Amino acid sequence: MCSLYSSALSQLRRLVHMASLLLITAIPASATHIAGGEIYWECIGNGDYRFSLVIYRDCAGQALNNSYTLHLNSPCGIDSVVVDLQSQVEISQLCNAQLSNSRCNGGTQPGIQEYTYTGVFNDLDPCDSWHISWDQRYRNAAIVNLVNPGGTNMYIEAVMNTVEEPCT
Repeated sequence: MCSLYSSALSQLRRLVHMASLLLITAIPASATHIAGGEIYWECIGNGDYRFSLVIYRDCAGQALNNSYTLHLNSPCGIDSVVVDLQSQVEISQLCNAQLSNSRCNGGTQPGIQEYTYTGVFNDLDPCDSWHISWDQRYRNAAIVNLVNPGGTNMYIEAVMNTVEEPCT
């Protein structure tokens, strides 16, 4: 009798565990926090470039990573450069008296942070159309001019011409 009870209890535990896993995977997870961004570059000499990725983060969402990868694509080649976090600063559009009440500071008012990442790429080949891009899930759901912005990737791209403007 005891082993029958133990076997039934074990099966019940397995069923509850499986049902829990199904429920967890059925709930859509979201971490909508990326409001915008930009890519910049600067020639530092001899074909070497410093790339910067600027990301604008809604403070109501999750924190950003300490580094990201920029993708460099052209007819001349494909490469990438890792950019590391250099600074983060709050740029919320609140009055100075209300800044301490932003979500960036634990308050309830909307808040935005600017994260700046940089990395150096050495000896980039001359090409007339380098496409530098970055994409990430978790676009900010508060964006009002997109359909389902929280389900849309954030994609940023810049194009540079290292033939007409070589880095010397």
